[in-house]
Amino acid sequence: MIAENQQLTIEDIGAGLFLIFYGLIGIIVYLIVCLAMCQMCAEIVGFRFLISQAITDMLLMIQFGIWPGIVILSKDEYLPENYRWHLHIYLDFMWWAMVYHYPMVAWSRLAAIEWPNWFRCLSHATCTAICCIPWCIALMQSVIEHQFDWFKPLYYDSDLYGLTTDWQEYNASGTGRLYSFCNVLSMILPFPFYTIAFCSIIRRNKRHSKSSVTSEKLSVTKNKYRRKDSLSAINVLIQKQLTIETRLIIPCLINTIFFVFGQV
Repeated sequence: MIAENQQLTIEDIGAGLFLIFYGLIGIIVYLIVCLAMCQMCAEIVGFRFLISQAITDMLLMIQFGIWPGIVILSKDEYLPENYRWHLHIYLDFMWWAMVYHYPMVAWSRLAAIEWPNWFRCLSHATCTAICCIPWCIALMQSVIEHQFDWFKPLYYDSDLYGLTTDWQEYNASGTGRLYSFCNVLSMILPFPFYTIAFCSIIRRNKRHSKSSVTSEKLSVTKNKYRRKDSLSAINVLIQKQLTIETRLIIPCLINTIFFVFGQV
């Protein structure tokens, strides 16, 4: 129901519908991708971590898309002012969960490349425990920071089409500096993992090239007509898994770069 003495404008309708459809389309796309990854996560361990990250993105689609769109169209915050503090604990929890998934995903790419045999043998329980780490850190951070009197939470404002607060007090209290520090830290953390991972790929490719040349010379010397034994089905499957895990580093890195530019 539209709040009293407030009329919807064309801009309100356009902004509200856009946010709702943007959120819905985003969630549908993520669900399709997650369904595909779920079907392959038994073989491709890296998908398990990406599914956890996708869950945070879907929840943020609701947080920054569908819910604000409903608030704009209804001109109603739906929650009493006294509950803004409680709502913001959840909002921050989801935000930090998304933020801290980037270092975790970067670590998973490094682990898949640096320790491939160990990584592909990770159990679902172990992967779930690792995925819980960013969620737990995010929840702890959100709850702890809201215990300080100087912390200034945000709330939805239908007239401003998003989250707002007393920005002067927000900056003066140190809340803005806290967010800046945590966001900058989260933007830096993934890149050491990716850097080490790329160095490992380069070293591995060099070793592979040398070993291929050596084995080819030995094969020709021993018997020109001897054919190499075909790889077993298990070895082919393992090689396929390693190839997919290695190639995942590119889209993960691009996603991280987009996140960094989005923060800047």
